[in-house]
Amino acid sequence: MAKFRKLLFLRHCKSYHQLINCLLLLIIAFFCYRMSINCQHGLLPTKPQVVITSVAKTRPAQLLSKDHILGTQLKSNLSVVTESTPSSFDTLSLPRLMSCQKPALKSIIIAEKTIPLMTVAKCIKFCWSETALYAALFNGSSCYCTNVHGSGNLDKDSNCNVACRGDLALRCGGSDQWMFYKIAEADGERGWTTWMSYGRTEKDMNVYRTRYRGCPGDKRSRRSCLVHLHKSGSAVKTNGSPLIIDHFIGCFTNQAWDLPDNRLILAKYSVNTTQDCITSCQTIGSLYSILNVKNCICSNSLGWSRPIDTCVYGFGALVFSTSLLKSDGVTLKFEERLTQRQVAVVAHYRGGSTFASLMFSNYPNSLYVFEPASVFGAVWVGVNNSLARETERSRIFLERIYPLWFKCHAQDLPGIWLTKYPGWGNHNSGFSVFNSCKKAVGSLTGAYKCSAFIEEKCLISPVVAAKTTRMVHSQNVKRFAQIETDIHVLHAFRDPRAQLSSRAQLELVYKKNQLSHLITSCWELNELSTVFNDDLKDALNTHVVHYEDLARDVISSAKQIYREMNFTLPGEVIRTLQESTGKGKVKKAEKKYAYGTIKNDPTSLIDSWKKKLNHSMVNIADNSTECRKLFAKYPDKFKPLRDMSS
Repeated sequence: MAKFRKLLFLRHCKSYHQLINCLLLLIIAFFCYRMSINCQHGLLPTKPQVVITSVAKTRPAQLLSKDHILGTQLKSNLSVVTESTPSSFDTLSLPRLMSCQKPALKSIIIAEKTIPLMTVAKCIKFCWSETALYAALFNGSSCYCTNVHGSGNLDKDSNCNVACRGDLALRCGGSDQWMFYKIAEADGERGWTTWMSYGRTEKDMNVYRTRYRGCPGDKRSRRSCLVHLHKSGSAVKTNGSPLIIDHFIGCFTNQAWDLPDNRLILAKYSVNTTQDCITSCQTIGSLYSILNVKNCICSNSLGWSRPIDTCVYGFGALVFSTSLLKSDGVTLKFEERLTQRQVAVVAHYRGGSTFASLMFSNYPNSLYVFEPASVFGAVWVGVNNSLARETERSRIFLERIYPLWFKCHAQDLPGIWLTKYPGWGNHNSGFSVFNSCKKAVGSLTGAYKCSAFIEEKCLISPVVAAKTTRMVHSQNVKRFAQIETDIHVLHAFRDPRAQLSSRAQLELVYKKNQLSHLITSCWELNELSTVFNDDLKDALNTHVVHYEDLARDVISSAKQIYREMNFTLPGEVIRTLQESTGKGKVKKAEKKYAYGTIKNDPTSLIDSWKKKLNHSMVNIADNSTECRKLFAKYPDKFKPLRDMSS
């Protein structure tokens, strides 16, 4: 009853004996209380409003401790859980909003709970108690805990619009959408790594397992750390030899051990048993003995390896200490990231981005992904304006997906990305081990486990690149380039009439009237040209390449872009570019590339639009204010047809 008296409209009651006036108010108050309606400022519920606040800056280690979960500091932190996007996507802050997406597969749920008076904090606390990495809220009162970032297509944030039953000021998912928060890490610093099983077959799984924490998670720097090693399972003996588990550290990714001239390898042997490997490395005094398939590698560093639990499927290397692990502590040594350049290629659809991306996707040992923006699916319900849809997608993609990709946080990428992408066969590079592992392990959980191979590849690749079309809203691109200054943003630019002509050929496939997009394309290209040529003209990480220049002389264009990036163009890339454009000894088939944007003779596509567009289409471009403005900015590139020489 004391709680009811706190309501503003009950404070007028001097006494409970005033039955006529107060009894009615008490009934209303009781109704509000039972229905979780905020009646303090009136008798009717108000429209839910999203409160935009900032994440409280507490130490991540505190967030993950059980004592902290039960303490008042957690309550203080979760009371300001953000639903807004920060000035930059902080891959370290916890908890953080990750996405609004379609419902996930039931198979990834490790715990679930329906709470009548649900809040974001209650769901996160529940999933923390279940040692989950993600908390997902649905329809105002349901909470799901997972170790995978969902499995559905990403949706617009505003569709996660159902108010929390216990706090109408916050959102708890949508009526058909899950709202994902990252709440814990498995990075070996703020949280335990994944369990790593000893063995080379599935029969060995869970016989003996280890995991560790206490090692700084900054993948960019070299580090040595004394970690706490958690062991679980029964002992394993081999022909009366010492207990192997007294040396076993864990299972780690192993792509780096196949790098040419790997300076971290002190010796390599062919051995028959694990004990032979340990003994061989003890003889030369190395810290670690690494059983990589049939090879025994001795090293004083783990290089760029990531903990993984796929050795029982035949993917990964078993790592042992050459000295007995008499306590729960072991020293781990890792190396700084090898990546020299990170490149994001952006363009309008049919703008020549695939052509431009060849400059980086074929760099030796590179990691490159083609069209990762497909995680959104084809259509967003409730968004009729295509420009508005792509603007929102662009914001989400550039603020949340690209930072995860370029900062080697592959395990935080949406689950649908890990299962369906990277596809596109020959267009991607650097995913062979991940794809083989994913096929062997199976299921979405398997894709999540195997994603550690993407993280390792990201750390050891000299070039990490990605290209996407449509995600090019000018202000979103500008903001991304200003925040992520270590990522080079390359805009592939093409005559809008040529884009229109190319799109029109695919109209039967895409069921769209491409002509209607011409004026919009000119406007968007004008906006982007302002960003790249004016707003960011002094930025060292923004670049523009014209499709027409690539088509006429791809090698000169590539050399120019590499000079701007202060990078050396390797001979392998030059040969690939020559072969792809018919200027080398080997001519690749046109059908190998998407929809023929690259041909043996790409110069034939520069002015092909003149023959393919009818007179009315050309007039639209010539007479449009936006298109004329664009032509004026690039008089040496684009001109109205009437001003061109025949």
